[in-house]
Amino acid sequence: MIAIICNWVYVTFVSLGLGVGVSELSNKMFGYRIKRIDSLLMAGLAIATVYAQIFSLFAGVGMMANIVLFVCCILVYIFQGKNLKHCHFTSEERIKPEIIIVVAILVVFWAYFSSRGYMHYDSDLYHAQSIRWIEEYGVVPGLGNLHERFAYNSLFFALSALFSMKFLCGTSMHTMSGFFCVGVVHNSFRYYKKLEK
Repeated sequence: MIAIICNWVYVTFVSLGLGVGVSELSNKMFGYRIKRIDSLLMAGLAIATVYAQIFSLFAGVGMMANIVLFVCCILVYIFQGKNLKHCHFTSEERIKPEIIIVVAILVVFWAYFSSRGYMHYDSDLYHAQSIRWIEEYGVVPGLGNLHERFAYNSLFFALSALFSMKFLCGTSMHTMSGFFCVGVVHNSFRYYKKLEK
């Protein structure tokens, strides 16, 4: 469970770095800067997903893919990190302490269920196997001949392979489903605050 929370911190660090890079590129090209943290995270996750998919065309999405991504994020933080001061979590002035406590409890809740495999409903069928192929080999032509669902080239599998950290932990941590659940919880509380008014 602690390893999963650490994994989520890494995913957040990388996604936020990529999001800041996208925001600055958008600002230079279109004069628009992304200011909300959740929007930066989603933009970063979109870039990480495309990156993982492209990387999988040439090699397994494992340690080398993460090293390249991590170095890019460090460079973004070094050269564009000052622009994080323009960002904010919500349009509200303050987040209530009870909301922070509930979100923290839900993060632990989702980390627990992610660590037990409850978030991976199709793993016995093809999800875990497909992610493992992407981790080890990248795209394998003809894999759909083994099982028709292996021919379903989901971007989510490439993203899961990118952040599974098998090279670090010895076993794949399939944590992205839980990570997105935490994101949904965050947005739910944001809309709850609007309804309160």
